[in-house]
Amino acid sequence: MRNNLSLKEELWIAVKYGLVGALNTLVFTGSVFLFSLTGAGYMYYTAAGYLVAISFSFIMNMKFTFARFPGKVLPRAVKFLTTAATLMLMAERIQFVLIEKAGFAELIGIVTGMICYTAAGFLINRFWVFK
Repeated sequence: MRNNLSLKEELWIAVKYGLVGALNTLVFTGSVFLFSLTGAGYMYYTAAGYLVAISFSFIMNMKFTFARFPGKVLPRAVKFLTTAATLMLMAERIQFVLIEKAGFAELIGIVTGMICYTAAGFLINRFWVFK
């Protein structure tokens, strides 16, 4: 499979990534809401939500978004999980800094972390994990 795609093809991949991301946001949000009911702190319930969402995201991106790029599942899973763990730690750090240090509301910190996670995640997944 060639790696040099047209702009139209790249945009379609980005749109599919966005669609998976929208569904993944629902999965994440629902998971976070349910885990928040346990009474755990935001660092714990958002981390649990990310773990659920990461699993969903890998399956959907492999089967839908990047399906045109064949590859072995295990190496991709390792790269994806490494990327996701790194991005999750980045998002958690952003949350911590914004909420604990800068005094922002939890929702603002969490949403900002999600946005950074998503933008960096697309680039890494497109050009490293599912290339």
